[in-house]
Amino acid sequence: MGFIWIVVAGAAAGWVVGRFMTPNEYGPVGDIVVGVAGALVATLLFRFFGPAGGVGIVGGLIIVVAGATLLLFTARRFMKPEPAPAQRTRRRY
Repeated sequence: MGFIWIVVAGAAAGWVVGRFMTPNEYGPVGDIVVGVAGALVATLLFRFFGPAGGVGIVGGLIIVVAGATLLLFTARRFMKPEPAPAQRTRRRY
């Protein structure tokens, strides 16, 4: 798979997986970024350790979706975003 297809498939997978996972801590843009990163990492690892002949389009899509899903799950499980500071309300007397 070409680089652009990996990025597009990773973005789509990150968005779709982010819609199904709860709670939505990173928002849609964060899910897409993490999905693209997971797709790139999974593709590079599979190219390094995988079969020499390649896996084809369907196999590549499976790898991209699996990588995006695993990285998004891992990010949500172990890297919690910092809570937003509490808003101070003005008291009216």
